[in-house]
This record gives sequence, C-alpha cells and structure tokens, in this order.
Amino acid sequence: MQDRPDISELLAAARAAILDKIAPALAGEGRKEALMAANALAIVRRELEDGETMREWELTALRQLVDEDEDGAARAPQERLQILNRCLSERIRAGEFDRPGARRDGLTRFLREATTWKLRINNPKLLAQVTEKS
Repeated sequence: MQDRPDISELLAAARAAILDKIAPALAGEGRKEALMAANALAIVRRELEDGETMREWELTALRQLVDEDEDGAARAPQERLQILNRCLSERIRAGEFDRPGARRDGLTRFLREATTWKLRINNPKLLAQVTEKS
C-alpha cells in the first residue's frame, strides 16, 4: 500500500518550498543555488515519472539501429544502453550511416526523438520553445 504523499508529490512540495519560501529570502549566490536545487528537484521528478519509458524506448530503438540480437538481453538495462550507445557511436564513426537512405533516415529519426526525450526531462521549457518555432 502506497501512502500519500508519493515520491513525486514530495519532490513537488520540496521544490515549491524552495521557490516560494527559501529562494525569495536569499540574495546573490545563495538564491542562485536555491534555484538550481529547485530545478534539480524538478528534473528528478520528471525522471521518476518518464525515465523508465524513455530508457525502454531507447533500448528498442538502439537495438534496431545496431541490429543487436537477443544475447545482450541478459544484461542490466543501463549496461545495455551504454553498450548499444557505444556500438552506435563506433558505427557512426566508421561511416555506416553516411550514405543517404533508410539507415541514415533511421539514425536521424532516432537522434531527434532521443533529443526530444532528453529535453522533455531536463529542459521542457526549451523543448516547448523549439516545438513552438517549428
């Protein structure tokens, strides 16, 4: 049984306290640090809410891009992500995605979507601005 408030609500309450009560009472560097802490709490909250979905999407997309077989499935998801990202980087450096076509188009889609996911968690205001302009 999960009691209220849940983790997300606790993070939101801590952030609100920093923004509404603590930061306004500070000046200079202390205020800047309080605002950075509030921002970090917001990122942690979004990571808790959406991070697992993002990692699952990234694993699936990377496996398709690098043609990974099921052998890597026994590894922990975070380790698999690191390995697959390293493999993709090596293949990009080797020129495997240089020629126009389906592979390069797939890489472009992956990079755009991965950037969107990361901005959704780390900087949703910037994502909204970019989305608004396009």
